[in-house]
Amino acid sequence: MSRFAREDKPELFIEYDSQLGWVALDPETGTVTGRPWDDELRHQHPDHPVECEWISKKGVKSYVYALRHVRQT
Repeated sequence: MSRFAREDKPELFIEYDSQLGWVALDPETGTVTGRPWDDELRHQHPDHPVECEWISKKGVKSYVYALRHVRQT
């Protein structure tokens, strides 16, 4: 499984699941907490998530944000 740490919260990951595609998962429960806004982009490029708008949910709040790749040097 491929996964990438978030820059803002390195303890959280965006992971590729063969059935779900690219998703953000709650590390304690395994619940999906985020995914690409455009559902068709979930399975593109299994080696890395597509840069695009994502939606996430935490409790009763939802957020839309732009996923961008950041290179570590």
